[in-house]
Amino acid sequence: MKEKIDLKKLGQQIDVFCQSVAKKHNIEHLGGPQGHVVFFLKERKDEKTNIKDIQELLHIQKSVASNLIKRMEKNGFIRVEQDETDKRYKYIVLTDIGEEKADYVKQFFDEFHSTLLQGISKENIHIVLETLKQIEYNLECAKDKF
Repeated sequence: MKEKIDLKKLGQQIDVFCQSVAKKHNIEHLGGPQGHVVFFLKERKDEKTNIKDIQELLHIQKSVASNLIKRMEKNGFIRVEQDETDKRYKYIVLTDIGEEKADYVKQFFDEFHSTLLQGISKENIHIVLETLKQIEYNLECAKDKF
């Protein structure tokens, strides 16, 4: 008998849990990609970050990243600044509100991960990560077949 995991149901359960933890930390709109960007920018505060860095972080297209940046700017989490030496380049910087929210995002990620991984040994986590890497590789190889 093959064991089967209902990935759609698991994804929905993770999403519902993610939203409830985000609400608890008063960062409902930061439980997803915006939170990842805020946290990423906080960790790289001494480095210049551009939209291409965000695309690579989230594995999204430029148009999706541009819309995300516009939403985050509208929400007051970031501002976009032009490079002083080359006006063609724009960098993404956390605002004071973004800096403050980044601390809450870290607490959110810590709680979220510790809850999801509770009761799972480091060895089993390693096995799951290796399995997911193989699945990602398999999907990458298969994308040209369909």
